Amino acid sequence: NPREVARHARDGLGGNMVRATTIARTEILRAYRTAALDTYRANSDVVEGWVWLAELDARTCEVCIAMNGTLLDDDSFDSHPNCRCTAVPKTKSWKDLGFDGIEDSQPVIETGEDWFARQPETVQRTILGPGKLAAYQSGKITLPDLVERTHSPQWGGGRKARSLADLGVKA
Repeated sequence: NPREVARHARDGLGGNMVRATTIARTEILRAYRTAALDTYRANSDVVEGWVWLAELDARTCEVCIAMNGTLLDDDSFDSHPNCRCTAVPKTKSWKDLGFDGIEDSQPVIETGEDWFARQPETVQRTILGPGKLAAYQSGKITLPDLVERTHSPQWGGGRKARSLADLGVKA
C-alpha cells in the first residue's frame, strides 16, 4: 500500500508525509505499469499495443483526459506524479489470430476528447481553468495540444500540460 510505504519513507524526506505519499504512489504505479507493458511485449503474438485508460472525472488532469483512449505502441507509460491512469492491452482481432467468423468483442474506449465534450461547462472549467477553457471553446486549442512529453534525468519520461503561453495563445 502506498500509504504504508510512505510512512516508512517519511523520515528520509524530513517528515514530509505528502511528498512521501506522492513518491510512493507514483513509483508503485510505475512498477505496475512497467510490468504490464513488459507482459504486453512478451505477448506480441496476441497484443498489438496498449491503450491509455484514465479515470475520467472532475479530478482528472487535462493531460490524462487528452491521452485517454489513445493507442500507443511505445515502450513506456510516461506519466506524471499521482497519475491514476493505466495501460490496457489492445489485442489483435480474432481474424488476425486466425479465427474467422468470431465477432470482435473488444471493448470500445471512449476518447478523452469525446468524454470532455459531454461534460457540463462547470466540470470543464474545473479541469482546464477559465483561460484554457475559453481557448478550447473558441477552437484555438484542442486537448491533445495541451500534452507535452518531458524527460527528467532522475525520474525518466513524463508528460505535463502546456500553458497557453507555450502554445502561443493569448488568454
